[in-house]
Amino acid sequence: MIRFLTALAVQNGRTVKQADCKFAFIQASLPSDEHTIVRPPVGCPFSKYGQYWQLKKSLYGLKRAPRHWYNKLCAVLESPEIGLQPCPHDPCLFHGTLIPGKTPIYVAIYVDDNIFFSKDDEVEQFFKTALSQKIQVEFLGDAEWYIGIKFDWHHLPDGTVTC
Repeated sequence: MIRFLTALAVQNGRTVKQADCKFAFIQASLPSDEHTIVRPPVGCPFSKYGQYWQLKKSLYGLKRAPRHWYNKLCAVLESPEIGLQPCPHDPCLFHGTLIPGKTPIYVAIYVDDNIFFSKDDEVEQFFKTALSQKIQVEFLGDAEWYIGIKFDWHHLPDGTVTC
């Protein structure tokens, strides 16, 4: 997935951009049919001895937290405002045309880290705006490190890019 996306970007003279979703698991809500009860932290001033809390949001450390986050992120990427489609061969790769008549965008996700690229700066900016309206995300510019892979971009005088 990463090699494919990088090769496609370089073939089109572009760099891969990186985004990091802040507080990913906490942004996901628990399904209404799933009830998770937790004991409050020791010394919490908001609870009494013997009280328990029912969670409404997912938390780090819950066994199903990554699944809830993935479902939330997929729902955002597939929403009518963004309208990306998952790749049938890799559920972590999304693509689609955000602006009619413009080039498509490609997005790869790995938990809370994303890389993306399009041939058009306007499409990338539209994606950034649309995504940041739905979830808390920080855009980090050209990818430098992504899940342990170091990217070394070289901008050549003729306008092409190599990695």
